[in-house]
Amino acid sequence: MRRLLDGLFHLARTGCQWRHLPPPPAFPPWPTIYGHVRAFLRDGCWESIRHHIVGMLREGAGHEPGPTAAIPGTQSVTTTESGGPRGYDAAKKIKGRKRHVAVDTQGLLLGVLVHAAPIPDAGSAGELLRRIKPLYDRLRAVFADSIHDRLAVQCLPKNLPAFTGPGIRA
Repeated sequence: MRRLLDGLFHLARTGCQWRHLPPPPAFPPWPTIYGHVRAFLRDGCWESIRHHIVGMLREGAGHEPGPTAAIPGTQSVTTTESGGPRGYDAAKKIKGRKRHVAVDTQGLLLGVLVHAAPIPDAGSAGELLRRIKPLYDRLRAVFADSIHDRLAVQCLPKNLPAFTGPGIRA
């Protein structure tokens, strides 16, 4: 397992492609590492690790492990690779993908959603919030900018209030 994680860390650190990982004995064969990483992703292992790290960091800072507020954000990113979803974001004039993230008030990552660029920000933010709500049962409020206003609020669970703009409740 240690060599498998070392191979994954090498991939993340150098940015090399799977097939360009150094061969054994440095690391296991790349299909072995890739297969385990995909299985971890499919089984929710990475999500569970991230969730536990957020709780530990919050407790270390003297807070409850579960956040009470989320702050969504969106970024359009130009992509050059041919694999994966991509499209054209006409508002930002970018061909690529959009990353939606939600952080707590300390800036700790609560969730990520990546999709093709032409999908509207507001609907995707609602989808991201629906995904993270079951993980954080103490989540009570969402602070968002105007792009996430009414449509995202409609997508939220009924017991989760949203605040948009500078202190304006939606």
